[in-house]
Amino acid sequence: MNKTTQAKVIGVSLAVYALLLGIAWIAMLANPDYNIFKVVLYAEILYSLSSLRTIDAKELGALLLFGRPIEELRAGLVFAPWLICSVVKTTALVIQDQYPGDPEKVDKTGDSVVAEGKVPPIRVTHAAPKSETSDPINRRMTTEVSIISRVQIKRGHYITFLTTIGSVNEMRRQIRDTVEGAVKKEFALRTPSETLKDLVDIDQILKSKVVKLTKDWGIKVDDVQIIDLDLGKTVNEALRDVPAARLKKEKKITEAEAEEERLTREGRGKASAEKDLLTARAEGEKLLLEAQAIGAKKLAEVAGTTEGQVVLWLDMMRTGFEKSQHTIIPGGELFSAVAGINAILEKTKTTKGGTT
Repeated sequence: MNKTTQAKVIGVSLAVYALLLGIAWIAMLANPDYNIFKVVLYAEILYSLSSLRTIDAKELGALLLFGRPIEELRAGLVFAPWLICSVVKTTALVIQDQYPGDPEKVDKTGDSVVAEGKVPPIRVTHAAPKSETSDPINRRMTTEVSIISRVQIKRGHYITFLTTIGSVNEMRRQIRDTVEGAVKKEFALRTPSETLKDLVDIDQILKSKVVKLTKDWGIKVDDVQIIDLDLGKTVNEALRDVPAARLKKEKKITEAEAEEERLTREGRGKASAEKDLLTARAEGEKLLLEAQAIGAKKLAEVAGTTEGQVVLWLDMMRTGFEKSQHTIIPGGELFSAVAGINAILEKTKTTKGGTT
C-alpha cells in the first residue's frame, strides 16, 4: 500500500480513537464511579493489535474495504482496521499448473465415474492419415494429453487481477478450458505422428491463446507446453517392443550376410584349389611326356646316373599320378621322382642350349 493510503487509514483510525477516548473521558467525569476511559483505551489497543497484518516478501497483498479492493499492499506490517477492512494474499512467485492434474491424480481407468480424489484425463481424437504409411502411429486414434502452464501475477497489478478474474482458482479454470479447447482443435488436424513432429508449433499456439485470454488480467505468461502425449497402454507396449524386434531382425540379416560371405569365400577357395589341382595335373603330365620323348637312356647320360634309376623315376611318376589322381604331395616318393626328372630335363635343356 502506498504511503498516502497508509497514512489516510492510520489518520482516520487515530481520529476515531481520539473521539472515542474523548467521549469516554467526558462520561467518566460525569460518573466517576465508572472508569469508562480505561475500558475504551484497552479496547482500542486490542482493536489495533487485531487489525495488524503481515505481507511476506514472496506474497502479493491487497486491502479490501468492505470486500472491495482499494489498494495493493507492500511486503511488511500492514494496518487494516478490523471489521472494516480485510487483506487478501497470494503468491508472488511463478504459478505452475499441470492439466488435467498431477499424474498420480489423473484417473486412467476409463470408467464413466471418476474415482474419488481423481480428475478425468484430457482425451483428444486425432485426424485420420491422408495416405497409408508404415508408421504405426500415423493412424486415427484417441490419446490422452498432459499440459503445463507457468504464469505469474505481476507486482503492481494485483488489484487488476482481483477485479478482473477474482482468484487464482478461477484463473486456473479458465486457462485449462482454453488450452483444452485449443489442443482438441489442433490435434483434430493431425495424426499422432504428425502431432509429435509439430509439438513445438502447437506449444506456441497454446501459449498465444493463453496470452490473448489473460492480456487484461495483470499476469505474465511464461510458458505453456505439452509434456506428455499418452498413446495408451496397448500402443505404448507395442512401440516399446519395436526396437527389440528391429534389433532381432537386424541381427538375423547380419548373420545371413555373414553366412553368405562365408559360403562365397569357401566357394572361391574351392575354385582356387581346383584350379591349382588342374594346373598341377597338367604340369605333371607335361613333365612325364617330355621325359618319355627324350628316353630313359639319354636322360641317364645327361644326369650322369644309371638308366635304371631314370626308368624307376618314370615308373613311379606314372604309378603315382594314377593312384593320386595326378596330385603331387611334397615329401613323398612321387615328389622326389618328379623333382629328379624335372632336374634332369632342365639340365637337358641347358645342354642343348649350350650345344646349339
